[in-house]
This record gives sequence, C-alpha cells and structure tokens, in this order.
Amino acid sequence: MVPEDKGKRAEGTFDRVRAVMARQTSRREEDLTPETALLRIAQEDSLALEEYYALLEDEFGITFVDTERIVTLRDVARYIEARRLQGA
Repeated sequence: MVPEDKGKRAEGTFDRVRAVMARQTSRREEDLTPETALLRIAQEDSLALEEYYALLEDEFGITFVDTERIVTLRDVARYIEARRLQGA
C-alpha cells in the first residue's frame, strides 16, 4: 500500500469516528475536530466514555484495550487503524 492510500484510509476512519460521536452526542460533525478531547465530549463521565468505546467497537469490529493513551478523536482513529492492521 502506498502512503497516500494509508492517509486516505485514516482520514476515512476519522470521518466515521466523528459521525458516530456526533450522532451519540447530538453535536455537529463540523464541531468535532481531530484535536477534540474524547473526555471533553464525554463531559468527564467515565461511564459515557465506556459507552462511546462500545459504540466504536460495534462500528469498527475491534476491541479497545489499553485506552489510557487515547486523548483526542485523532488518537481514536489512529488506534482503530492500528487494531485493524493487527487484525484485532
């Protein structure tokens, strides 16, 4: 795969993450950027955060583990891409 294709796939992953989060939180997609903090979206609510992870697991067919380094929506998209490459 050429690097450009990988970048486009990651961009598509972010767009899907943003769409899921916008639907779940009633926010506009354009208000959710790659730098948007996941915990801010969850309003510092750890149960809401776990619910978001569950929705994303269903959407992407992966499992979230070791999530302590996921801070932004960009991190979420990168994590999903890495898990998909691992076949998880």
